[in-house]
Amino acid sequence: MKRPTISPALLANITDAAPGRLVRKLDRAPNLAEDWGWNASEGETSIETESGETVTLGAETLTDAEHVRCTCLLGPRCLHVLAVVTRLELADALASEPEDEAQAPDPTSLLEEGQRQAAKKTWHTATTLLELGATASGAMAQAELARALHGARAAGLHRLASAGARAISGVRSLRERGSEFTLSAYTNALLETLLVSGTIAHAPQEQKNVAPSLLGTARRTYSPIGNLRLYGLFCEPIIATAGYAGVATYLSDGKGRLYSVVDVVPAEMQSAAGCYKKGVRLAETSLAHQELCREGLFMQGATASADGRLGAGKGVKAVRAAGSAWQDAPLNELWQRPLSQQLEGAYQKLNLPLLERPAGGDLLFVNATIAGVDANALLLETTEGMLLHGVAPNTHQALDYEHNLQLLARAGGLTLSFIGRLLPATPRKITLLAFSPTDKESGVTHVNLPKAWTQRCNLGLDRMEASRFVGLAKHAKETTSPALEAGVDPLAALRRRVQRLALGGRATLPPEASQTIEAEARQLEARMLRHASEVLCVLRQAGLSRGDAEKDTLARAFVAAASYLRHTETALQRLCWAS
Repeated sequence: MKRPTISPALLANITDAAPGRLVRKLDRAPNLAEDWGWNASEGETSIETESGETVTLGAETLTDAEHVRCTCLLGPRCLHVLAVVTRLELADALASEPEDEAQAPDPTSLLEEGQRQAAKKTWHTATTLLELGATASGAMAQAELARALHGARAAGLHRLASAGARAISGVRSLRERGSEFTLSAYTNALLETLLVSGTIAHAPQEQKNVAPSLLGTARRTYSPIGNLRLYGLFCEPIIATAGYAGVATYLSDGKGRLYSVVDVVPAEMQSAAGCYKKGVRLAETSLAHQELCREGLFMQGATASADGRLGAGKGVKAVRAAGSAWQDAPLNELWQRPLSQQLEGAYQKLNLPLLERPAGGDLLFVNATIAGVDANALLLETTEGMLLHGVAPNTHQALDYEHNLQLLARAGGLTLSFIGRLLPATPRKITLLAFSPTDKESGVTHVNLPKAWTQRCNLGLDRMEASRFVGLAKHAKETTSPALEAGVDPLAALRRRVQRLALGGRATLPPEASQTIEAEARQLEARMLRHASEVLCVLRQAGLSRGDAEKDTLARAFVAAASYLRHTETALQRLCWAS
């Protein structure tokens, strides 16, 4: 059942009004309301507690105190209301998901005083989050940050509000022991929140402008790009946060530029297959995604966002056109570029703000022969002689990735064209999204795809059958790839300290740890990572300071260390591909 959402301001007000003992009790059992009975009917949601009280939520988006009622004598300043509202998604967090039909104004670079003040408030609350650490940031700390983010969004600081919402989601997931929590993702979200808020809040008073990307946009901006001849490439399932699912179809203009058509709706993961078969309307033309990814389009008066998402405004006209096989012009050019050149471009694009990354900027186009399996990955040998691990992006049973890769693992010696996605933190490993036979008549093993698939298989959405293969082995060939073995991580000590600080706060940098940290700093310098050694020493020194006035010092040291770590990791990961 889809639950209501709650505005950050209302969540903060309810948390502030609750007695401190109730907040502390909830912090010890954040999942309290999950075991209660949730029911929805006629625009209301009712939750029956284990002791018989009923909490009623009277709107899809809770923005006013009147929207939340409880039958107990203490309501709404009661544990029941507090336990329920802290289980709801923030309305602004969902609003940060841009909509396909948005026609937002161009972002402004003018820095207003209201934005400075909103950034200062967010910086202050985010430094408290860092001071406490995610494990100790209870309902009160989360509510205060949510209130600050609401003000940031109202002031037009959309990038900051989105980053902060991801940080709050990370804290909640950790405290609820959610399987989706990852320490690296939370650390990056906290870094982004502090980096953006700090840059704006501490900008010199005489500075009147900032980079538009620092402010972000509320919704995607669609700009005219003229006439387009597009060729469908492939389609992948999209599993978003907060119960959203759908598909994304990628198309090429035949000159190397990629565009996307995205259809994401409030639904469970199983609904991705339904979106794949559902028609998507582009002007007067309606095509199912499973057709669009295999056919072509002529578009007149086309519009697109900065990240390549196609618009469907009133002036856009589109008609169906013939598609192209991957091995034919103009699509075959995508597989002609050297892998080293593709990697360089992908890593560069990953440094751009999320809404500015071009569609398919992290995709890799690889011709490779199946050499066997190594652990749970498909071992691929590219035509350039590089060994890669190909893995499933998602192993959920509602998707076909795992089934299809298990079949391909038994097709040793088969050469295919793949589309995969770069895994920036894991060199020589990519997620496999789609494939096409290169020459099905060569070799002992080949595959005959259904005619309707037009010689391409979307691995997450098209379910293959073993009968389609000729020469399929009974079992996959187990192979070990020495080239993919992990080496020494030169940044391990710095990463460990940065992530521990995000997780456990200042308490992870006690005075008794100083000697150990100094030894780690010397090791970094011995590895020719002098700047890593310096930022680690600064972090250690900041951790020794005490008091509210020193929270800024710790936050600045964290931003410096985490920013250095992120950029240096990217550089080292890129070098590992060539080693």
